[in-house]
Amino acid sequence: AMTPAENSHTLNTSVTAPHESKNETEANVHAKELPFIYSEILRKGLSNYKNKKTMEAIEYFNEILDHFPKDINATFYKALCYFETENYFPASELLRKAMIHSDKIFYEEAKFKLALCYAGLDQPTEAKRILKEVVVEKGFYSDRAKEELEKLK
Repeated sequence: AMTPAENSHTLNTSVTAPHESKNETEANVHAKELPFIYSEILRKGLSNYKNKKTMEAIEYFNEILDHFPKDINATFYKALCYFETENYFPASELLRKAMIHSDKIFYEEAKFKLALCYAGLDQPTEAKRILKEVVVEKGFYSDRAKEELEKLK
């Protein structure tokens, strides 16, 4: 025969196990829903960005970055929101981050916009250095970088 303490321990154990597996199941369902939620939040953020509602867009991008701090899409487009509103310092920080974590998707544009941020922050030496690199790399922004270099002379 079991003592009441042993009996209650046994009962607690048998109750806990199904409860834990229920939590694991809920976690798995939640994880499966995340890509849909992510894409919906990103879509709303991009829609606001395209409609020049930059502060609203930043809120959506922040929501993504709260869950996925290195997300390249949210980082890049949040940077563009700051850039478009001439908030060059936060834009430059995010663009640098986007360049580091980008697999060439956003790299060229991020680098070009970073140079423009430095120009906007009255740091022409740094702006010129980056613009010259963009020209040498002969990418999509090469011609525009040449034009911007002319303006800085």
